[in-house]
Amino acid sequence: MRYLNECEIAPLLNAGKVVEQFIGEFYHQGFKCYRYFSLQKDRHGIHLLVFEKFDESDEGLTSIYDFSSLDPDQLYGKEHDSFPSLNAVLLYLESEYEISSDKFLLAGQLDQVVGIG
Repeated sequence: MRYLNECEIAPLLNAGKVVEQFIGEFYHQGFKCYRYFSLQKDRHGIHLLVFEKFDESDEGLTSIYDFSSLDPDQLYGKEHDSFPSLNAVLLYLESEYEISSDKFLLAGQLDQVVGIG
């Protein structure tokens, strides 16, 4: 696993790759939860999905991607309107969440960050 910084993610998004970042953990009604986001680019712009998932590692699940969503209506993440540029989506994320400019990952590597799987 290798973290990517902001200047590395634009070419990956342009190549059709999905980029993610773990935002952190929090508690919801006494249950440990995780939050992360993913970015993907298409002809309409940059798409942002924010995921909030219960930590179900004690129930035998071994991947954050398999954990249940806090909101059953957002099983595939909370989708936001397309952003016109990478800069625009990053400014939005920085205003809403505590993100890091050098902790981006290619999709599928979050289990290693969280320490499960």
